Amino acid sequence: MSDSFCTPYKNPRTKNVTYGGAARNGRIKTLGGMDKINERITDNVMSELLQAANASEGDSKQGNE
Repeated sequence: MSDSFCTPYKNPRTKNVTYGGAARNGRIKTLGGMDKINERITDNVMSELLQAANASEGDSKQGNE
């Protein structure tokens, strides 16, 4: 199994290309760190779940009669 975060990465600030773990670390830093990444993931998932729940209101297929 490959980790797409470890593919070659060109840092937008330094213009250096890194590979492997250094590429992963560079991407994480560019995205604001793991706390920020987790926050964004949680926000996006909660938004999607809310949309799905609201879209299925009154839908008897969901068992919410």
